[in-house]
Amino acid sequence: MFPLILVGPLFVVISLLTLLFPPKKINGLYGYRTKRSMSNQKAWDAAQKISSQVMLLEGVIMSLFAGLGFLFSLTEGLEVGLSLTVLVSGIVFLFVYTEKKIEDLK
Repeated sequence: MFPLILVGPLFVVISLLTLLFPPKKINGLYGYRTKRSMSNQKAWDAAQKISSQVMLLEGVIMSLFAGLGFLFSLTEGLEVGLSLTVLVSGIVFLFVYTEKKIEDLK
């Protein structure tokens, strides 16, 4: 689960940074930036908190999956496939969940 060894801890560090130091104002450089999250300050603030919490959870899960990879002998192809599946599903879930949570904030 080599990609997850790198991405899991990276997700944890980034999420902790954005939880501790969330971007205060809407900007195009730092934070969770989508059309919906940048539509107003209330949506922006909620998106920063929600996406950081989800990213933290996903980082921990990815790190656990990477650790499990050391316990089981998997073929390289299976290892890459599982890593990419976990990574892509986590990212898709992050966006879908955050967007759903902020869609009604106006």
